[in-house]
This record gives sequence, C-alpha cells and structure tokens, in this order.
Amino acid sequence: MSKFESAATGLGFDYYQYRAMLSGLEPGTVYTCRIQADGQPLAWPLRNPLQFRTSSDGPFSFLHFADSGDGSSAQVQLSLQMAREDVSLVLANGDLAYDLATYTSVEENYYSIYREQMARVPFFTTLGNHEYYTDSGKPSLAGRVTPTGGVPAHDWGRYYSFDWGNVHFVALDSNLPLDEAIAGTGEMLKWLENDLRNTRKFWRVVFFHHPGYATGKHQDEPEAGKVRNYLVPILEKYGVQLVFNGHEHIYQRTFELRNGQVAPPNSGGIVYVTSGGGGAPVHWSAPNELIAQSIGVNHYVRAEVTGPSIRLHVRGLGSVTDIDTAVLAPQPQIIGEVVNVASFSPELASGSPAAIFGRNLCPSDLKASLTTPMLSADGCTVMLNGDAVPLLYAGYGQINVQIPFGFSGQGALTVHTPNGSVETSVQVKKVAPALFPNPETPALAFAWHGDGSLIDARSPARPLERITLAAVGLGVPDGAVPEGILPSKAVPLTNSIVVMFGNDTVRPEFVALSQDAVGLYEVQVRVPSKVAGHVRVVANDTPSNVLLLAAGAN
Repeated sequence: MSKFESAATGLGFDYYQYRAMLSGLEPGTVYTCRIQADGQPLAWPLRNPLQFRTSSDGPFSFLHFADSGDGSSAQVQLSLQMAREDVSLVLANGDLAYDLATYTSVEENYYSIYREQMARVPFFTTLGNHEYYTDSGKPSLAGRVTPTGGVPAHDWGRYYSFDWGNVHFVALDSNLPLDEAIAGTGEMLKWLENDLRNTRKFWRVVFFHHPGYATGKHQDEPEAGKVRNYLVPILEKYGVQLVFNGHEHIYQRTFELRNGQVAPPNSGGIVYVTSGGGGAPVHWSAPNELIAQSIGVNHYVRAEVTGPSIRLHVRGLGSVTDIDTAVLAPQPQIIGEVVNVASFSPELASGSPAAIFGRNLCPSDLKASLTTPMLSADGCTVMLNGDAVPLLYAGYGQINVQIPFGFSGQGALTVHTPNGSVETSVQVKKVAPALFPNPETPALAFAWHGDGSLIDARSPARPLERITLAAVGLGVPDGAVPEGILPSKAVPLTNSIVVMFGNDTVRPEFVALSQDAVGLYEVQVRVPSKVAGHVRVVANDTPSNVLLLAAGAN
C-alpha cells in the first residue's frame, strides 16, 4: 500500500494505492475479481466487471494508440470505438495527458476516459514528452505497475518487457533514459540488448513514443536522430520486426526498412508504425521514399497475431472500414553454417544432431517428445535432399535436427515455414567426432563419474577411474536405429574408437548410443594412471575437438 498526499498530488484529497500479486493462474483463462475492505465488498462503479484473461498460446489481438490525452470529443468518441474491440491488451504509447501530465490531468484524460476498457483489458504504457513536463513523469508512473525484470529500481515503469502468446513486447522510454544511456550514465540500451538477446519468442514488437522514421512537424527534432543512431541498430541486430511510435499526430507506416533503406517485403527489416492519432488534433504530412502510407486522421491500430503473421487494421474515428491494412509475414533466414550440437563446428556426420541458426524459423517454441519422430512443428519442416528429417527442437532462432544415419555426402538442406523457405548446403561425413563442452565451464569436457555426477574443477577425474564422455559424430551404430526418438536400449558402436589423454591412447570399455539424448554417444573409458588434461575422441582415425578434462592429482 502506498499513500499519496494531497500536498504532493494537488488533487485536494489523500488517496491510497493498493497492489495485489496473483499467482497460480491458468493460461487463457478469464478471472473475475471483487474488491473488499474489512471483509465487505466495495461498490463497483463501472458497467463492466473487473476481470481479465491470461495469456496463452494461439491467436490474439491488441490495440495501439498514442497522443490522446486532451479530453476532446475526438478522444472520447475514439475511446468508445476502441472499447467495442475484443482484444487481449492495449498499448498506450505516450502523451496520454495534455498539456502537463499532472495527477489531475492523468486522472481526467486517461483513467476516467478508458476506465471501462481498463476494467477488462490490461493497458501497457510508455512515457511521452508531455508526461516528462511534470516531475519527469512521476504522476503518470504513480498509477502503473509494470514488469521489472532486469530494470534498475529507479527506472521501474519507464521501460520493461513482457510476453503474450508468441510475441515479446518491449516498452522503451525515448526521453531521459535514452539520453542517459547515450551519455553512459543509464542502463536502458544495455538492458534492451540483453532483453532481446534472451527472448525466444517469434515476434519482437517494440513500442516507444518518438519515431525515428516519420514525416511531420517533429521529424527534425533531436529525438528522431537519437532513435535512428542508438535504438535502431539494436532492434535490427536482434530481429525486431515491428515498431510502434507516437508523437507525430498522424498515421504513418513505413516500408520494411533495414540500415535506413527500403528492404524487400518480409526480408528481415522492420516496419515502423507511427500511430499518434489517439484524440489530439491531427497533423498532415506527405510520405517520402520510406513511407508506404500517410493519413492525417484520428485513429487507432488493431493488430491481429496469428502464429507467423501479424495483420494490421487501421481504424479511423467513425470509420466503418479500415483506412489501411498491412500483413507482416517474415520469411525464414539461415545465418551461418549448419553445425553439430557438440562443438558447433560445421563438421557433420551421419546420425548427428545438427543446429540451424537464423531468424523467423518457427513461430512456436517446440521440443520433440523423443518417443515419436517430429517431422513438422507448427508448419515448419526441414528437408535434406527432398526428404523430411526429424526435428528435435524448433524455435524462432534455432532448429535442431538429426541427420539420418544412412545419409552422407553433399546435401541441400531446406527449411520450410508458413512464410516461405530458405536453403543451404551441408557436407555430411561418415564420421566427424565432436565432444561436448562442460555446461558450467565450456573450456572443460562434458564428462561424468561412474555415479553420474559431473566432472569439474570441484570434482575432478581421478587416475584409473572409469568415466563417461559425451560425443556425437562417431558413426553408424551396430544395427537399425530409428531417428528422431530415443533408443529403447543402449545400441553399441563397432567403429574403431580410441580416447586420447594427451599423448596416451586408451581404448574405451564401451561405446553406445545414449538412451537420454538423440544422436548422443556415451564413451566409457578408464582414465590412465597419469592423467593428462587434454582429451579427445578419435573415430576411424578422425580426431574430435580438444577439450580439458578436470583432473585430480596423479
């Protein structure tokens, strides 16, 4: 509970803000709430009950508007029009209270106008320049609770991120936090890069107030250049597909842009939508070579997310038809070579699990059950010379597959998605040994003691101890093995396998396909009496990568 005193707010009365934390909620479920005080329900002043629906997989829609808060008839009528939309959430992108975003104007021009819709749909907001005109936005932040993951406490509410369905939303503050980050005294740009680096969602949608690519009365302001120079490179680096802005009181949609230039549709660029027609008087501006559409009218945007595509519907005040529509369906991209999942080198072997890295590869984040081969994941398949190969994992930036045991030689590997296809070439050898690095210390080999505990610096291997190394690419096992699933029993390997501890050659006691991971070989070997730190596996005279073995005293 927080108390806000009249002397600070200017409202003429003190008020209290209460915050409730809810846990254990089910996805895709509508919850209805009641508020009680001293065990007695409080009278609810709105027509709509206080309820919300939690996020879940599958299609959903959201709204975007900005530059609304002047209390005009246009704002009120547009708010009623928006309230009739059946959506999961709303993005309100700054300048939500004019001219000074005081406690009074925020209450009158934001909460009072949208409260019926707020009772059933969450609003996610950013700060515009008008919010900063009063105490750096504190009156606007006072009534908001936002995610705080990774954000310094002094910046809570100013920038944040959240997931909904297969979309990762990022709210930024293009005011003081951007200035501080550019000067090296703030954390927003570092936070942004870390946040986008770690999301596995297919869609990356970013919203902040000041546009970098819009024509109008504000286009030559310093903020536009700061956005282009400092925000855009990070957004492009991490595959953001859609950006929403406000500030210009107009609707504008760019072509797909990359490096400040128009890129082919759905080729890996960003579409910037300036949607600053939420109620304030509109501006008029003509498009330039970067702008696909420009309309000076009060409006909002409805975005419909359906797996690998987003359809934008722009709805003008009082309009019964869309004033603009656009569909985003980004095509898949492969970045770099296809690599084995152990050493991440392009040395591939028959039967090996392999990783494909890129962008826009699969609209969902899916792992195979490993009891039934997964040949398709949410409309995504991978073909090797025209034949489907088993998928082990599929997501936005990575797909793991198993190379068939019976395949070797040159191959054309094609990723098919609902939005298109992309092809690369692979060279598959009969053997291409590779050791896994230790998940905690990558310079060390992934190996474990006889009791199953991990070998590392805290628990090193001992002389004459029997250990197990994890490897891929050791060749075809003895007997038929189904691909894409776990074997029902340990399947031995008959290839010539030795383990090198430094210059000492040791023949393994047992080599077999693991029952715990597809395409993984477990190599059981006894450590020599004189333990050498460097270890590698050699299959048919072909050596693996070299890693360190955490070794105890000899």
